[in-house]
Amino acid sequence: MIDGAYRRGPDVLRGLFELSLPSGGVRRLFQAQLHEPTSWWTHLSLSRDCRRAVAIHNRRLELVDLDHVTSKPLGDGLFMAAWSPDGKWLAALLETAGKHETVLMDASSLKRVRVLGDSDLEWSPDSCYLLGVDDHCGAYYGTLVMMDIETGSRTSIESSRCKINQDTIGWVSSDVRQ
Repeated sequence: MIDGAYRRGPDVLRGLFELSLPSGGVRRLFQAQLHEPTSWWTHLSLSRDCRRAVAIHNRRLELVDLDHVTSKPLGDGLFMAAWSPDGKWLAALLETAGKHETVLMDASSLKRVRVLGDSDLEWSPDSCYLLGVDDHCGAYYGTLVMMDIETGSRTSIESSRCKINQDTIGWVSSDVRQ
């Protein structure tokens, strides 16, 4: 699944597309306006079973049913989400009064299970932690923090203290020994 512009002969189509590999077949699921960025589908996350996705569309988080090619808003204030690797959870960022919190939802029912602190929605491979960056080091640097999704407890990664200045982070291992 990709969001973007697709050139078909002289025409340029903008929207959310399904790309079949390895054949390279392309099917447009939803149309977007070429010159209207808020109509584009961004921050895509695909569920483990590949039947649903979440994405930002028209400044709101939407759930996309890929089987029926439908979408619906997931709620006010939610602005980004990610499915857990084990398929059990959907974590979403909620903004209220300028503060960000992580909302943990049951992936099958989409019922909100708990609200945790701020994270970057980067799931550990074992689906037990979310990774984030605390920015208490000044304007440009922060510290990696892993958040336990069961308890909400946050553990700073000491070797990263005030050394992280990039928002693109991710996991390479589930080994969380310090």
